[in-house]
Amino acid sequence: MKRIILIVLTATTFLNLVRGNDNIEKWTINLEGAIFGTPLIHKNTIIAGTESGKLFWINAETGKIIRTSTVEGSIRSSALVLNNKLFIEANGSLFCFNAETAKLLYRIRSTGKQLDMLDPWDYFHTSPVEHNGCVYFAGNDNKIYAVDTTSGNVVRKIKTPEGAPIRSSLTFHNGNLYFGDNNGIVYEYNLATNKYTMKYKTYIKKPYSTYGMITGGPFIYNDKIIFSNRHETFTLLNLNTKSIAWSRTDKNGSWWPLIPVVAGNKIIIGGSDNYILSALNIDTGEILWDFGTDLNMFCKPLVVGKSIIVGTGDAYSNIKGQASVYSVNLETGLLINKYNPNGNVFASPVKCGKNIIICTTSGYIHSIPEKFFTNPSIDSVYVEGDFEVEFKNECSSINTLNCLLNNTGEKVAKLNYRVETHNLIPDTLLRIDLLKDSIYSSGVTKLCLQINRGNLKPGQYQGEIAFEVNKEYSIVKPFSITVEGAPNKNQPEFEVKNFTANATDLSASYNLTVNRNTKIIGLLTLPNSDSIVGYIPKTQLKWGNYSFEKEIIALNGKKIRPGKYCLKLKSKGLEIKYEYHIH
Repeated sequence: MKRIILIVLTATTFLNLVRGNDNIEKWTINLEGAIFGTPLIHKNTIIAGTESGKLFWINAETGKIIRTSTVEGSIRSSALVLNNKLFIEANGSLFCFNAETAKLLYRIRSTGKQLDMLDPWDYFHTSPVEHNGCVYFAGNDNKIYAVDTTSGNVVRKIKTPEGAPIRSSLTFHNGNLYFGDNNGIVYEYNLATNKYTMKYKTYIKKPYSTYGMITGGPFIYNDKIIFSNRHETFTLLNLNTKSIAWSRTDKNGSWWPLIPVVAGNKIIIGGSDNYILSALNIDTGEILWDFGTDLNMFCKPLVVGKSIIVGTGDAYSNIKGQASVYSVNLETGLLINKYNPNGNVFASPVKCGKNIIICTTSGYIHSIPEKFFTNPSIDSVYVEGDFEVEFKNECSSINTLNCLLNNTGEKVAKLNYRVETHNLIPDTLLRIDLLKDSIYSSGVTKLCLQINRGNLKPGQYQGEIAFEVNKEYSIVKPFSITVEGAPNKNQPEFEVKNFTANATDLSASYNLTVNRNTKIIGLLTLPNSDSIVGYIPKTQLKWGNYSFEKEIIALNGKKIRPGKYCLKLKSKGLEIKYEYHIH
């Protein structure tokens, strides 16, 4: 009798993506600094800034850097070109450059208390916009500044009533300015009377400090005010009555921070922790389709014809995360294709001629032909590997078989899996751990078969792994498990190997063997003290082998000073300590 074992998809394990995109990309360049602001396309030139404070002019055809400049502070906004002048916000200041020579013409500093990063997820700053001959920008304080583009003089200051910083867009409509603040309030401000004519608060009580910020919009579409926020409820307001047109609440409490976009009768919005991209009827809020992705979504989707292109990112590994770019059919919500760049994609994809420009938090810019996202070619999928595993006496109870999946076409392969055994092996002892969505881009990917010997008696066990490709055909591979002697019954809850710490970006890399399902958290403390200065968020893990590169998040968004620290990896029954030096 054969026993059918269903394969469960779990968290990231000893799985590595071997990028095979060289035949897809038109060009790739590394700017050596995280890119959060969406790049500007101007006269066949890509203008992008990095968190390291560098501003780049890049030839859109070749990917070659034309010129550079530097600002004081991190660049998390997009640029604006107006009358041969380039404007960009950084560290609460507005910088004005000659758009052709990159020469700095002037700088406008915001006043008051400077809060450049409000918390670890404060990825974006408000981008400068033009209105009636002035450039408006939001400082790092609680004010919006209007700057005369000719003289460089500040001609207007608008202060938020509650003194909260601003990270939303600035939108002008019928003599009014619309924006939102960090306290979750959407404003309408009349420019003629210098008075607020609407203050819509998105919640009654703030449950925690990072809750509520207006992240996308507000913008006006027909008779509606559209915005997104760090809130479990996505709301559209009626422009005329200033009341709720409709709202939709995520039942699991996921935020809706993705900058929304309107396409026809649909509004496209995405969640953060639910990993779901949704198309809603713009008049009723009815869900037209949902599409599941692999990670959090924050950037604005790009509409190209009948395709929606959106990037994802790991909110708990901002710089080092490995994410995806999806293209989804606008009408059906079905996957068209997927691309794996170098890093998280928090900057919105942009169209440049017949190419799509993708920027990442690892500092890369990729130029991808538009056809890859709208009409990719199909080829073949192969699986190769050695599917024999041995357990020796008193060895680890968990072992891993690696195999390679090679997708030779442009179009992604959607895989389903099953394992058939010739022996009665318990379901819980075999698992294939893969990327969260089991969608594989062009190129080579390492897949891992996780085997837990548990209480298997000595002997040999055999079976087959069937890889079903796009529900069209299956690739069947035989495997065998050889067990010798007794298992080690004194293994701890989890074991860490190959621990390394990167002091520059506060990341820690390590291999982890989890022998029982457990929840692990990392705490950065002072030496000989339990005083916590940073942390790695809790991760619920099933048994298995894992490979992590985690960023340590500073407590309350404060910077961690140089010095000696201790990183503690803790679960309910175990704590492991490592010394950690920050330079």
